[in-house]
Amino acid sequence: MIRFTIFFVTLTLFIISCQGDFSSTKISQSDNTPSEKSKFDPTAIYGDDNRLDLYQVNDENLLAYERAVAGILYTDNLEQNPNGTYSISTLDYGPSKRLCSNEPFYHQKRSTHCTGFLVGEDLLATAGHCAFDQEGCDELSFVFGISHYNKDEKFNYNAISKDNVYFCKKLIVSEYHPFDKGGDYALVRLDRKVIDRKPLKIRRYSKPSFQTKTVLIGKPLGLPTKIAAGGKVTGFTKFYFQSDNDAYHGNSGSPVININTGQVEGILVKGSKDYLYDKNKKCNYSNVCEKIDSNNKNCRGEYSQFINPLASYIDQVNSLVYENNTTMKIPDKSSVGVQSQINVNSNSDIKLGQLLVHMNIEHTWTGDLSIRLTSPNGDELTLFNNPGEYGENIVLTYGETETEQQNLKKITKEVHGQWTLHIVDEFTRDTGELKNWAIEFN
Repeated sequence: MIRFTIFFVTLTLFIISCQGDFSSTKISQSDNTPSEKSKFDPTAIYGDDNRLDLYQVNDENLLAYERAVAGILYTDNLEQNPNGTYSISTLDYGPSKRLCSNEPFYHQKRSTHCTGFLVGEDLLATAGHCAFDQEGCDELSFVFGISHYNKDEKFNYNAISKDNVYFCKKLIVSEYHPFDKGGDYALVRLDRKVIDRKPLKIRRYSKPSFQTKTVLIGKPLGLPTKIAAGGKVTGFTKFYFQSDNDAYHGNSGSPVININTGQVEGILVKGSKDYLYDKNKKCNYSNVCEKIDSNNKNCRGEYSQFINPLASYIDQVNSLVYENNTTMKIPDKSSVGVQSQINVNSNSDIKLGQLLVHMNIEHTWTGDLSIRLTSPNGDELTLFNNPGEYGENIVLTYGETETEQQNLKKITKEVHGQWTLHIVDEFTRDTGELKNWAIEFN
């Protein structure tokens, strides 16, 4: 189980977590007054607090995942130094949140208000409410490496390498629908490719299983990166899955990773409260939940946006498409049929992830047709064959399901070379033609 810590805020509705109390103005170290209320309710912790600094983690896989995680802050809180490095304005964690002095990480600094993670060389995923629109995205900075890698060495917020600081070039997509009426995700194209950091793998199809073990990596309350293992999937809604990961306000946009596969299952977007108030000590303390309880507003669990809706947007950005736009008539009732080729240049740098075959065929009875694809190494796959079934025209993409991807990869020992689409009309009377087709590598 996990311990569920909670911000003390006056807002008692169970809404959404993430945007912190860092405004778009510079942060003053003397600013220990309560912050302006967030639009989103914070998240929480269950059982024992499993959050760890980087120097406390020995698992090489988890440390590798952490390298893909960035803190998100307003650029107004970032300043470039004469030597090219950057300084970030910070707040003292404990005093700024009026915490009781025995709270974990009390003496650390806060600097960010959301979390994001790499899903491509220059693509970063986060929660939709962390990047609403292009104007808002233009105000953000994305900083990697804000972590405590050494127990005896504090992170230097005044000498951040320019190689770890990135800006928003384009907001590719942002969806945010409060009150569970839609998704909550965003995909940002950064101003340049990220150096020496490997993007995380994502689940492309379906959803995680009940009780799937997960780890959360992010910036709770804007602290240096924390790795919180020990979570598990506990339930599902239409757009989200529920888990008992240790999360705080500021973790919004964090990757929730399947501990067994290493794939991102979701983007943390909301949860329950973080802190309760001790009237005698006059300070905020962590609210501990033994388990998720849907009837207890303080312990309702963490909610993560399913990651797979982002897959198509990532593919569109990263795709490499080869087309043949030559129209060819399909001979009526001919075993020879028609063949159309696409040559993939051997000089092209293709690392096969997802392969899609797009077809545009005009025909008055599609049940007459059988369509096969031959790969450069000579292996063949039937893409379409519905004998006698009525239908007009085929505008089809093969490869959109997991099974179809597996079929395509079985015949793809070699990517470069000649790909052939072979169409045969096996019955008389109805006729048509191939308008165009394409192969897309993602």
